[in-house]
Amino acid sequence: MRSEKCQNCHNRIGWVGLFISIIIGAFTIIIGIMTHSKALIAASLCSGIDVATALTVLLGLKFSGKPIDLEHPYGHGKVEFIVVSGISILLIVSAGILLFHSARSIYHHEPGP
Repeated sequence: MRSEKCQNCHNRIGWVGLFISIIIGAFTIIIGIMTHSKALIAASLCSGIDVATALTVLLGLKFSGKPIDLEHPYGHGKVEFIVVSGISILLIVSAGILLFHSARSIYHHEPGP
């Protein structure tokens, strides 16, 4: 079990990361749409993944910080492994989406901006 001070620090860092990712994502998607830049739109997808990751980490911290109870005599620390697995799947899926769209653009000879 983490100390209360440590738990508050983790939560604060998670919220700061979430806020920064939202700002960067909004900025890159707006500029990407305005300039028709596929690279900036892809970068905004990365920021969207960062937002989802930050939310997942905050949720994982909430559950992993729970105290030991009768159903979980060793604590709730295993939640962290589930969170990391979810984040890994999210990254793999998003990389696949980017790969698909890039390959389609190359195959159809779509010009860049």
